[in-house]
Amino acid sequence: MWVVVLAAAAGQSCAERVRIGFSSCVNQNRASAALEAVGREASLEAFVFLGDNGYHDTPSCGIPWAIEACSAWEWLGEVGRLWVRLWRRAWRGAAAEDSLRRADDYRDLTSRHVGPLRRMLPSTAFLATWDDHDLGANDADSTYPFLSDALSAFVRFWRRPDMELEYSGGGASAASTVYKAYRLKGDIQVLLLDVRSYRTPLTRAFGSAWKLVELAKLARLRAADAICEPREYEPSEGTMLGVGQWQWLEERLAEPARVRVVVSSIQVLRPDDGAESWANMPREKERLLAALEGASGQVIILSGDVHYGEVSVLGSLTEVTASGLTETWPCVHYNPLAVDGSLVRTHNYGIADIDFANNATTLSLHNARGNMTFRLQLEL
Repeated sequence: MWVVVLAAAAGQSCAERVRIGFSSCVNQNRASAALEAVGREASLEAFVFLGDNGYHDTPSCGIPWAIEACSAWEWLGEVGRLWVRLWRRAWRGAAAEDSLRRADDYRDLTSRHVGPLRRMLPSTAFLATWDDHDLGANDADSTYPFLSDALSAFVRFWRRPDMELEYSGGGASAASTVYKAYRLKGDIQVLLLDVRSYRTPLTRAFGSAWKLVELAKLARLRAADAICEPREYEPSEGTMLGVGQWQWLEERLAEPARVRVVVSSIQVLRPDDGAESWANMPREKERLLAALEGASGQVIILSGDVHYGEVSVLGSLTEVTASGLTETWPCVHYNPLAVDGSLVRTHNYGIADIDFANNATTLSLHNARGNMTFRLQLEL
């Protein structure tokens, strides 16, 4: 068990304690002991799905290139699903096939994960942003051909009153966007960012041959506690959020709040190593960090995507990465900002415990059994 204490700004609030759970990367066709452990957590005001809250593009038993071994029965089921997809595509077209498959996936997500979690946590608001696999393609961006349909399906599923509970009417963004603002008890502002719908395409460092290089290295990396390599993307001068979302974010950050929870599906603080993160777009990252550092109150960043958990600190900013609920990865990204002892390579989730009575925020990571593996305490 690791405990770290940092200091932040003081303030006041009418709520004594608010607990927020969060994690990412849950395959709708695979069991999640970590999500079951979330269901046993007491008094969660909200649980935030940080992205990849369903895999609409990969085999149900996991990515097949040595990440997770698929059993014979799983592969047989995948062959059946592939046949259905091909039949639908041939007779209905690609767009119709994508829509039908997405509906199947959300049904499975409900029956296996979201439905049981709602029964275990009837009073907890479920908040969600998305990432590339919610859209339906690895590293998807604004050029994804079925973006509009994917957005409609996401909003229909996650923006329902039975998901958001009393917070469904909150926020200043339109109901048709993934990005949204919420106000929780205790003057806590939650900002869900959308880093997919408006992001301009990235340029691969080694062109289209990159994936072959990546796949060749994964088998070697799988058994080792290795740093992910080689470089995948070149730095870009494009946009991550788009003009409208940037304006929305800066307006929300100008509002008063004692605690701000800023949710990005991809990592924010980690330095550039060529893999997906805010560092892919240096100017966008610099703008975001300046905006967060200039905002009043305590700022906590939540992120997912990478299939492991860690805590990073840069100046006054703290980022907790919780990933994944059903997924793991054979390597970790180079991150000198990660707090020693915070890395968790197994299925995991995080808890932000904001204790106004004692002027403290505790950020923790937990394994699939619900055991705390790391704790970072911040002073309010």
